[in-house]
Amino acid sequence: MTEICKVWTVSGTMRTDSSLNLTGCLPVDVESEMVKERDTMKFTLGGKEHERIEVDVAGYEREPVGEFYSDNLLPVTVSVKVGGFFGRFTAEFMSGDFSSFLTQLNDLYDTLSGTAEFNTIEGQLFLVAEGDGKGHIDVHGEARDGVGTGNQLLFELELDQTQLAKTIKELKNIVAEYPLRNE
Repeated sequence: MTEICKVWTVSGTMRTDSSLNLTGCLPVDVESEMVKERDTMKFTLGGKEHERIEVDVAGYEREPVGEFYSDNLLPVTVSVKVGGFFGRFTAEFMSGDFSSFLTQLNDLYDTLSGTAEFNTIEGQLFLVAEGDGKGHIDVHGEARDGVGTGNQLLFELELDQTQLAKTIKELKNIVAEYPLRNE
């Protein structure tokens, strides 16, 4: 047995490390211990590490109670990495926000022109992706760390069509896992 610590990293994965020297670590059989991802789903828009938006969905907020809005709330963590700015905040989005964006983003991917909007009921994240017909996609966004008020970050991303394929796949997974309930 080796004394190791389990630490959640910024990317949301759990890391085990014997060099951390944190108090309260428990002896763990390193051979049988597996590093596990948190049980969440996410969609990303933009680059791999920089110039990107990431929305990490934790699941439905609660079991269905027969009330449309309460039944479809999804707690999320939004990360924005643009230019010299990095921000992260928690929010609650509706499951329908993702399906609407997926439909519009699919159309944009297929035609290379038009717009796709991601807009949340409480206005904490707003994205507009606009195609120029040649494969270039400009994304204009606004992120707010509070409902109605709070700090605001306005940003722009420049993408190409090929970067949308991964986002569309991630959105399909979210929509399949968290469909609208009690329509």
